[in-house]
Amino acid sequence: MPKVGMEPLRRKALIDATISAIGERGSLDVTMSEIAGRAGVSSALAHHYFGAKDELLLATMRHILAELTIDMRRALQSAGTARQRVSAVVAVNFSD
Repeated sequence: MPKVGMEPLRRKALIDATISAIGERGSLDVTMSEIAGRAGVSSALAHHYFGAKDELLLATMRHILAELTIDMRRALQSAGTARQRVSAVVAVNFSD
């Protein structure tokens, strides 16, 4: 029987593992099995949650863009002038 409440945690672990794997090897060289191993889940579970590697990559990109949006909004809240807004956009886009 599946553990209740684990899906969001496992999905997040798979997305984090995808970011890490792509950072090291590039998106073409990583496999679902490698990503699943890094996340500490089975390859079958990764396929169950995301279907195929393309869907996992899409979910990962959406996650990254959502984080970027949050950071951008936060940075722009304190930017009063046009120069400060441009600086905030540049800073958010080029920060770690």
